[in-house]
Amino acid sequence: HEVLTPHRSDNRYRLYSDRDVAILRWLKKRIDEGVSISNAISELRSMTRNGDWPEAVPEVPAMGRVKPENPPQMYAEQLFRALIKHDEVRSGDIFKEVLAGYDLITVCTQILVPTLVEIGEAWYRGEIRITTEHFASSYLRGKLLALMQSYPSRRGAPHLLIGGAPTEQHEIGALMMALLLRSEGYRVEYLGPDIPLEDLVDYARYEKPNMIILSASMESAAIELRRMQEKVNRLRPTPIF
Repeated sequence: HEVLTPHRSDNRYRLYSDRDVAILRWLKKRIDEGVSISNAISELRSMTRNGDWPEAVPEVPAMGRVKPENPPQMYAEQLFRALIKHDEVRSGDIFKEVLAGYDLITVCTQILVPTLVEIGEAWYRGEIRITTEHFASSYLRGKLLALMQSYPSRRGAPHLLIGGAPTEQHEIGALMMALLLRSEGYRVEYLGPDIPLEDLVDYARYEKPNMIILSASMESAAIELRRMQEKVNRLRPTPIF
């Protein structure tokens, strides 16, 4: 039924992600409930077109992974080389392979972060253009956003708001945090970079989140957050900041 398109590694093994497995488990559940496979797939596609992944994909227990062919450092080097060549196909293949072989925190901290650091240093040394640095950052941002949005946003789970401090334009760190927390079952709203504090407090007053997380990689952005705790303390109930 062409529901999944697993990535093939160099040894021709099909590599299925946790998301693929979750979809299959959901389809089996619907079939066990008496729904035909064709109707279950139609229902799934209708849901995904409407962005309704939360109801479509339940949480699944941790499962064994395909043993990675390379250590994280080697994948980071491969991804760096693919991105500086603007090679989306090769970059996508590497991304699929690491997701099938490693847990998310390893992918983020031992593969993506080193890749981004090396790209930044290559730009600083004058080895790549700023256009290439922007391409790589935008490409990885898109992958992380799509991955985060493929996880359920559970309405009954603790509610977290995550984004960047005012003037903060670097967002991939906050986005990784949002992805990791949503993958653990939290209801995470990722709000993007450069969030005005007054607007965020007004939104939090209405939404009543359990926690607000703001990232700042530059001193000027961090200084903006000094006044946030006082504003948060006025909210009832008071979220953790």
